[in-house]
Amino acid sequence: MPVRLLIPLLSSCLILLHGVDFYLTWGLLESGVRSDVYEANPLANSILERHGWSGLAGFKILFGSIGLAAGLILCWKRLTLGLRILALQCLLMAGVVGYSATLISHVPKYDLPPVVDLEQYGRKLQAHFASQQQFEEERTRICQSVLQGTCSMREGLQQLRELIQTHRHSFLADQRRQLPALNQDSQLAAYLYHHCSRLATEPATRASLRRLSRQIARAYPQAPRIHALRTAPGVVPAWTAQ
Repeated sequence: MPVRLLIPLLSSCLILLHGVDFYLTWGLLESGVRSDVYEANPLANSILERHGWSGLAGFKILFGSIGLAAGLILCWKRLTLGLRILALQCLLMAGVVGYSATLISHVPKYDLPPVVDLEQYGRKLQAHFASQQQFEEERTRICQSVLQGTCSMREGLQQLRELIQTHRHSFLADQRRQLPALNQDSQLAAYLYHHCSRLATEPATRASLRRLSRQIARAYPQAPRIHALRTAPGVVPAWTAQ
């Protein structure tokens, strides 16, 4: 092949690569296939934001034309150097096109949990809320029994201990830290008083709460009596005297 035939061949190849580069750029940014891809050239990105795709096309045509013209001028003056410049430009554009093609063909797979796992998680969440509701309802029943005098303070403590043991496995880590120690009756007594105080809204129940406070003071003097209605929202009381 005559050496001079390489000039139109390399020129055509360079023009084609510029066209493919523009097409792939459009495909990456407009198709939404890769949300993590953006125009890396700050000047081209600025033109795209201000003038849209027609402006970017004009910029790429101008940029490509300058490179092509420089190569052709060198071919006219120094054929070997000009061909090398055109070949180098083709090689560089082939790398850009290859990289863009790789980005399109390799769409990242995000680690979304399978549907089965989501369903299993949903069932666990439902079971957790059901257990919490059952725990709170049973705790309220125990407190009401203590305030009404249908069970003694010690019976209430034992029932609370058994209730916490039954539902402890379904509690979250933060919830477990908010529970009293099951081997410490004084902590259970403080816990019982605190939740009984939530129900002491009538004169009769307030009198029962005062009686419970005296019983706890005699049996477990180290147990703090923390009234729920006087505790700031979101604050978890300590079940031991500080």
